[in-house]
Amino acid sequence: MIISHHPPSQYNRTYRLCGVRFCTRCTGILLGAIAMFFVLKETTFDLSAFYFILLLFPIPAILNFTLTELGRIKNNNYQRVATGFLLGNTVGFIVYHLFFASLFWALITLGIVISLEILVAIVLHKKGKLEPFIQQYEDGLYKEG
Repeated sequence: MIISHHPPSQYNRTYRLCGVRFCTRCTGILLGAIAMFFVLKETTFDLSAFYFILLLFPIPAILNFTLTELGRIKNNNYQRVATGFLLGNTVGFIVYHLFFASLFWALITLGIVISLEILVAIVLHKKGKLEPFIQQYEDGLYKEG
């Protein structure tokens, strides 16, 4: 569970490479973050108009995750990677700005992403889905350990 962070009951949300499981959405996030980091590092023109579009990039991953956990949709690993890639673009923006540009924009963007994650937790809790979701992870940890 260390690399994939998924319990055995959610191995369908992972890729397996050389016997090691990798979370599909996190794979997309990592690829998106790396891509955005290098785009920003190599870009010489002002991307401030792009910032507001970038704030929309986490929404598909958040909706995909939330609706899946609520049982409203079924998704697959390709959708998880794609939505993760978009979220990863925002993560890459945050990392780039933390180290090379504006701490202000990095913290504002990070705050927005964290607020969205808290909103998801509240929605799942209100629908009675958060505790069973967490229980899967606890069962996976205790049964494997």
